Amino acid sequence: MKNKEQDKIKKKQGQLQKKKKEQQIISADASLMPEEKIIINLHKWSESFLKTSPDWNNVPSIFKKIATEKVKLPRKFKKLELSVGEAIKQRVSRRDYKGKVTLKEVAQLLFYANGFKEVVDGDQYGLLYRSNAPSAGSRHPIELYVILREVVGIKDGVYHYDVENHQLEIINQDKVSDKTVLALLNNQQPLLGANMILVMTAIYKRTAWKYGSRAYRFIHLDAGHIGQNIYLTSEALGLGVTGVGGWQEVILKKLLRIDGVKELPVYILTIGGRF
Repeated sequence: MKNKEQDKIKKKQGQLQKKKKEQQIISADASLMPEEKIIINLHKWSESFLKTSPDWNNVPSIFKKIATEKVKLPRKFKKLELSVGEAIKQRVSRRDYKGKVTLKEVAQLLFYANGFKEVVDGDQYGLLYRSNAPSAGSRHPIELYVILREVVGIKDGVYHYDVENHQLEIINQDKVSDKTVLALLNNQQPLLGANMILVMTAIYKRTAWKYGSRAYRFIHLDAGHIGQNIYLTSEALGLGVTGVGGWQEVILKKLLRIDGVKELPVYILTIGGRF
């Protein structure tokens, strides 16, 4: 028994030494820019899977709920005439918006993006849910928020999408000003025409609970799956959409009322009319 414990300690020490050596090699490589070293380190820090069984005394909730007023969303959707193949071929990022987006289109976009299907028993991994987008281990860390501006059928404001009940939870119903939108999106003037700014955040603990630090990679994959659903659905609905990778974190956290620690912003898409 004593020998086994000693072997474990030696193995762990060996792994730590190996990581330390790799870190020294990266740090000493003069051909790498500082930004490249950050990327390499992020990749290395997120390569490990959880070494032990998940903590059953600390199981993360599979749904986020906000204690506030709700807005029920329509469930009867417009029939999409565009085939998947045509939507893929026609898909482009569009930043010039005309016309208006309706509440029905908001509802359809959210549901097709990551709409709830069912809760299932994941056996040793507890309750899981299935949605319209794949997720590593069905952990679904991504939450959806929308900043709505002049959407037909609903007041301007900031809302959280309650995926389980297909409804919006009101964070506030104050108009988000042009000045705030420009500051949020790093002064990208054309995006002011968007009626819908969709924000994805990640409650990463849902995935890290099962996968450890490898979760950092998985949450971005999950966001990408949802983003492509939004792109293709927008194309089929005749709406314009573009992904946005640059934003001001402080402004976004304040708008969504998230801490930026347990819940992280990971992706933004702006959506508006095309005609």
